[in-house]
Amino acid sequence: MRAVYLVRHGRPALPDGVPRCLGRLDLPLSPEGEAQGSALRRFFAQIPVLHCFTSPLARCVRTAELAGCPDAVACSGFAEVDTGAWDGLPFSDIRRRWPEEHRLRGLDPLGTPPPGGESLAKCRARAAEAFARIRAELPPGSLAVFGHSGTGRMLASALTGMPGERALELELRYGGILMLLLPDRTEPALLGPSAPPEELPDQVPDGDRCRALLAECGTPERAAAHCEAVAELAAELCRGLAADGRPLRADAVWAGAMLHDIARDRPKHALAGARWLLERGYGEMAALVADHMQLPEGEAAVSEKSVVFLADKLVRGTRRVTLEERFFADCPPERLPCARARYRQAKRVLAAVQRARRAGQDETDRMGGAHEEHL
Repeated sequence: MRAVYLVRHGRPALPDGVPRCLGRLDLPLSPEGEAQGSALRRFFAQIPVLHCFTSPLARCVRTAELAGCPDAVACSGFAEVDTGAWDGLPFSDIRRRWPEEHRLRGLDPLGTPPPGGESLAKCRARAAEAFARIRAELPPGSLAVFGHSGTGRMLASALTGMPGERALELELRYGGILMLLLPDRTEPALLGPSAPPEELPDQVPDGDRCRALLAECGTPERAAAHCEAVAELAAELCRGLAADGRPLRADAVWAGAMLHDIARDRPKHALAGARWLLERGYGEMAALVADHMQLPEGEAAVSEKSVVFLADKLVRGTRRVTLEERFFADCPPERLPCARARYRQAKRVLAAVQRARRAGQDETDRMGGAHEEHL
């Protein structure tokens, strides 16, 4: 699964500070908006957002820059709703000059556009089409979209299957983040919290917090002990890769391994655990937990997610085992096809990790030899 972060721009510099209907009018951020954009930087420093996109409007581009995503790609599909003749006008003026149009739009906000503008239903289709193109072209990895209130809610509606009327009730404050977990197939996305970054937890929980989450979820002691053993092995794999020139985010790998079986006693425990963590604001951990049983198509063979996956496959209970033992010892005949498929995937990841380590060691040997010759 892919963690998706729909980010609303910071507060814009409204003329005279008067509330207005704001669509495509390209206003800059206010000083408060600049501060809200900067507050996002700490959040995005914690997570490996591999793909960043933004509405082309200045308030969104600037928010992405302040958040630490200066290379966000502008996409017209994520621009705000076109509010036509109402754009930039105070709401009091709109009610006075277009009383009937304003009344009708209030009755049917999805289907009724402002004069000369677009409906929210059309905005939903536009944003969904833009996102579908991105989704089809990009490899796995978390994704951030810096956009607007209307477009963000409509995109959330399209991704989750939520009715548009309900999506309009989602809270998405200036500088806020709406968190989703997106499957790699056709299932609807899971909806997480919407909050400014200071109200969300640290995205990589430390040891005490991981153990508290396991306790809060009611993870059985046997599963918690397995998680500890997997985390220990995952940390060793990360240290080995780092020593050989392939560093990963070891803290995220360790925390993901600690939490991977958090819902072990529940049906479809990987998805159940991911949903439970997402609801508490842990988007990246939810993505790691969701895919610890089977990696998504296109996932890099050496990545944070693949190391959590591999470490889990090399531990049975609290004992380290070979992949053959892990998959085929006591495997009932009806489970063999599934076991073989996951074994092949684990074997590929193990081989890739071993190749990465050998390549790093060869480079170290060459550097050492060159250094000795220089001396």
